[in-house]
Amino acid sequence: MLRKAIFALMLVLSYSLALGNPCPTEYKSDGVTPKPIKLIGDGINPVILTGSQHWVADTVYLLHGWIYVGDGQFLDSGGVNGTLTIDPGTIIKGYPGAGDTASALIITRESKIFAEGTENCPIVFTALSDNVDDPNDHGTTQADRGLWGSLVLLGKAPISTPPENIQQIEGVTPNPRIWYGGHNIEEDPHDNSGVVKYVSLRYGGSILGVANEINGLTMGGIGDGTVIDYVEAYCNNDDGFEWFGGTVNCKHLINAFSDDDGFDWDQGFSGKGQFLFLVADSISNSDHLFEMDSDDPAFTGVGPFSKATMYNFTAIGRGHGNTAVGGKQDFAMKYKEDTGGHLRNGIVVEYSQWAYEFENKSGSCFGNWSDCSICADNDAEKRSRCKSTGTGADLWSGYGNPAYAVQDIDNYSILWWNLGKGMTKAGEVGDSVLSKLNLEMSTAASLYGGTVWPNQLVGDPGIYYGANFRIHGSHALDPRPSASGPAYTTAHPDAHAEDSWFESTPYIGAFSATDNWADKPWTALHQYGYFKQCTSCGDANGDGGIDISDAVFLISYIFSGGTAPADCSGANGMGDANGDGGVDISDAVYLISYIFSGGSAPHCQ
Repeated sequence: MLRKAIFALMLVLSYSLALGNPCPTEYKSDGVTPKPIKLIGDGINPVILTGSQHWVADTVYLLHGWIYVGDGQFLDSGGVNGTLTIDPGTIIKGYPGAGDTASALIITRESKIFAEGTENCPIVFTALSDNVDDPNDHGTTQADRGLWGSLVLLGKAPISTPPENIQQIEGVTPNPRIWYGGHNIEEDPHDNSGVVKYVSLRYGGSILGVANEINGLTMGGIGDGTVIDYVEAYCNNDDGFEWFGGTVNCKHLINAFSDDDGFDWDQGFSGKGQFLFLVADSISNSDHLFEMDSDDPAFTGVGPFSKATMYNFTAIGRGHGNTAVGGKQDFAMKYKEDTGGHLRNGIVVEYSQWAYEFENKSGSCFGNWSDCSICADNDAEKRSRCKSTGTGADLWSGYGNPAYAVQDIDNYSILWWNLGKGMTKAGEVGDSVLSKLNLEMSTAASLYGGTVWPNQLVGDPGIYYGANFRIHGSHALDPRPSASGPAYTTAHPDAHAEDSWFESTPYIGAFSATDNWADKPWTALHQYGYFKQCTSCGDANGDGGIDISDAVFLISYIFSGGTAPADCSGANGMGDANGDGGVDISDAVYLISYIFSGGSAPHCQ
């Protein structure tokens, strides 16, 4: 038996060494020789890539300046497009800079990107100074923001910026290549900008001017033919994700330690999202979980109106007693002009002040259902509950009436915990007690049609964030809720029943009690050691340490019927080194990579 195990170990060891360093890596398979570098741009003149471009994992790409795929003009008007394919494991780095010297990758209207990494081999966009192989490099601080631009996607789905429904994207120096939207006759809600999947965007947000930075992932007029799934914005200097109009649907988004909003929509965005995770730091101006509007007050009353639907989100704010400079993170969810929204099945903890703000510039509309005309034209109260034109008949919107600016706002089945000051601010924007908020909604619904907001609860979801959980290498964060807690017992709508694009879940929040999809090699949060670990996982033979004897033990169990690994604190078995829920040869490979090649440490899911 031992001979068989040793022979199998030799085969696995050979296989593990052949795999080289963890993916992605800046080195060749020998772990010593740096990969060749390809410089794109000179930092002065913009680069326009056309035709078919292919970036491969055995090269590190350096972006110096504004790099465009395509020229952004409509093809039937003489525009030139491009297609950029990026292989799993590819590293793309951006030079530092500000204003016209910033560096970013922009996929223009009519062009496509196919950046499809894998769970174990993602595509990483990061700063020039970031050593991707060293988790002790920039991962040690959230202050490293704005070290380059980031990724911008532009399309021709509908947006709400009259008269032609086109716009130039914010965060980029104005130029002819950055138009988005459909110019009325060209617009296509099913526009396809490609695939962005298993992609980590790190340290972006170059500053172009006062209050003008690049988001982690910017989406301008992106259509629902585009696939956005498993994307992380880590330490960005502005919002993590921002949608400017469009219809794109997104799943498995992570916003970690951004300096502004988590998920921000404008200009008539009407897409869907599911499984969104936000974790804020405690030192920056990290702001709202959701900021929702249709942008420029000059365009109020002009459709399409923003109304996105978001299911299954988990957010950890800056701390319920930790107020920010300049009033940031005063509200978890902020509704502004011309916006509706459906926010359902969420968990929100540790926001410094209140849960909701319904922007009320006149100061007199909240709860006044009899005459919405007293509100200012750019007031969210008027624009979210009342007709876009008219007089005293401008009442609560209800469902399905196209005469109303925004047909409905509703938030279902949201669990709140450790809010600094309560549900809504007293006076200007409503009552501070949750029951009063629901009473207002109930009264409006019964009088004028509309919807009540059921299951707004206050309770402990059982997620874990230990001391210093925002510190690199602390292993003190676990966003999975308790299986016996309110995340599972709270009544909630079935997302899939509303729309087949959504997945049904027996829980609220972004994670189940047993699966942390963010704690995988594709994320910086995983690589930099934020997530909680069970230290005995990987100790297959239970001798108190993790070494080659554990790999031998596993191989003996797998191939020769040896003793099974012991249990690990009620989680997965101690042999489940990679945390995928089973014990097989991949765990032996994982251990050998950890022991001999500096791979990720064993952990429990």
